[in-house]
Amino acid sequence: MLDQSAATRESQFELLAIHDPPQLQATQALAPSAGCLDVDTRLTLAQLAVPARRQLSPGQYRTFRNCLQRLVQADRQVSLMKFSLEKLVLHQLDTVFQTSVSDRALAHAGRNEEPAIRNAFASGFSLMRPWN
Repeated sequence: MLDQSAATRESQFELLAIHDPPQLQATQALAPSAGCLDVDTRLTLAQLAVPARRQLSPGQYRTFRNCLQRLVQADRQVSLMKFSLEKLVLHQLDTVFQTSVSDRALAHAGRNEEPAIRNAFASGFSLMRPWN
């Protein structure tokens, strides 16, 4: 998501410093290599990174999602490339994280005991996942 323009990229680094400081150093280290990638490679790399992002906690995902949107909008211009990358990643991850929240809400409905809630969630979760 880093922009080709040095000024915009600097603004993006500032946004990361504010909203996700732990990711700033890694992003700065990878920026030169990522800048050399063509569009097809960037899209492929984003697609390959999605499964790892599914392991984020809900709080980490909120931070990731917020930063991604801020990086896209840093120069107040949304290119087709940035739009495509954002939608590709967020579409797949929003589905996972929204389902997770819905599953928890359903598991809690009508339950007052913690073990029963955990069992209800586990049962519903196992039915929704294709690898079971």
